[in-house]
Order: sequence, then structure tokens, then C-alpha cells
Amino acid sequence: MVSRERIKNAAVEMAIETGYMPECEHIWSVQEHDNHPACFGQGTECDNRLCRWRIQCNAINQYATRNNKSGYLLLNLDSTLS
Repeated sequence: MVSRERIKNAAVEMAIETGYMPECEHIWSVQEHDNHPACFGQGTECDNRLCRWRIQCNAINQYATRNNKSGYLLLNLDSTLS
């Protein structure tokens, strides 16, 4: 399972490369409100083919699970800024 912090960092990485950044916190809130698990970013574990965020989820999952160092640096920056 990919952590929420890593998924948020992956959203930033994705935004830098593609110009699109999903609003992870908003999506998780809507999922919880609709009585679904807040699983956005866990694309490889999802079997819900009707999910409205499936395409974005699979895309962000690819960024979240890539083995690169930029996510680690972003995570460290996030923790020092708050």
C-alpha cells in the first residue's frame, strides 16, 4: 500500500511532468462521503471498474510507485515546511 504522503508527492511530480495535478485530499473526502474506501492512488489494488477517478488513479499510482529520488526529496521538504 502506498502512503498518502507518497501519493501527494506523486501528484506534484505528475504536475511537473504533465501540467495536471489531481486534488488528492478532495478525492479522498468524496470517496469517504460516498461510503467508499479512500483508495485514490492505490490503482493496482483496485477492482472498481466504475470508479470516476480510475484513469487518474492509475496514472498517479505509476508516479507513486516509480523508483526515483524526487519523491523522497519532496517528502522531506513537506515535513520541514509545516
